[in-house]
Amino acid sequence: MRKALTALALSIPLLAHGAAPSPEGRWEGRVEIPGTGLPLVIDLARTSAGAWTGSIVIPGLGIKGAPLSNLVVSDDQVSFDLGNILGTPLGVALHPTQLYEAGAELVILIVLLVTERKGRPFPGRTFWLYMLLYAISRFIIEFYRGDDRGTVGMFSTSQFISIVLAPLAIVMLVYLSRVVTPEPKRARKAA
Repeated sequence: MRKALTALALSIPLLAHGAAPSPEGRWEGRVEIPGTGLPLVIDLARTSAGAWTGSIVIPGLGIKGAPLSNLVVSDDQVSFDLGNILGTPLGVALHPTQLYEAGAELVILIVLLVTERKGRPFPGRTFWLYMLLYAISRFIIEFYRGDDRGTVGMFSTSQFISIVLAPLAIVMLVYLSRVVTPEPKRARKAA
């Protein structure tokens, strides 16, 4: 679907009976793609210098007011393409955050295995230590992600969850380490 829309070039017929009206204004329509129709809104305007400018809204994809590129207005049609609004073009450097995540999980596993036999074990220690280390690693990795998946204040959603999870994990580790757990009762041997 992305490839089909990335190369999208729309033509808006402007000739009616007589003189061609100005394409300036808001145009609403649909692009039919396999399986569904995609509603869109196109705004066209002329700058004070006489150049054409435009933007597009595609509610189904969460695109609002994205600028049109290669906008050409002729006597009877308007054409443009969507440029890079549907994805990152080739040649743009991206961080392989999935690999960073896998590496962080490997480091967390090693830390958990090393600490499993050290110190005083208590119920919940491994779980809450994992939650703490994961929250820290996820918070850092989110700085390198290039996609916008929503925000809470100035942080991404995942960073916000990490900000809540890390202190909770610390509190739980401290609390559970201080709770005295009774020794399990041993079964008596039958005579």
